[in-house]
Amino acid sequence: MTNENVEEYSEYADEALAAEAQAEDMPVSLIDFLCANPVQDETEQVVISERLKDFAFEIGAMDKKQYDSYINQCVIKDGKGKVVKQNIALFNELVVINHCLYPDFRSTEFVQKTGALTPGQALYKVLKLGEVEKLADCILKFNGFDRDFETLRKKAKN
Repeated sequence: MTNENVEEYSEYADEALAAEAQAEDMPVSLIDFLCANPVQDETEQVVISERLKDFAFEIGAMDKKQYDSYINQCVIKDGKGKVVKQNIALFNELVVINHCLYPDFRSTEFVQKTGALTPGQALYKVLKLGEVEKLADCILKFNGFDRDFETLRKKAKN
């Protein structure tokens, strides 16, 4: 075997080993992929406004129980169970406070640093109303919701 042939064989063997290693790492089915990639650990970096363009917020996943809890906390029903009022600002606040990982609006250190008494107060001391709404929207979209206010209202009624 010539030196040139050895190099060609070596290159071929390296490519074959790399392809084999990659195939071993790849899930073989949707079930394998889903089990190997749990969503509760997923995060994403987002920039929400021109004012904060140099800073990214880190957002995280929300589960169904949390989402349903926020919906229930944000509606007022009459005696017959009909929704009579919805508080979308509170919904956005709950989503942001609980699913913005950085900064951690729930941390005692952050709340104290802003001079607020609660995470909600701290949130509105540092972000504009539209920024809170935009951050909540990013979190909802990250979690698979591409909804508008009307869809949210219908969900709350049910």
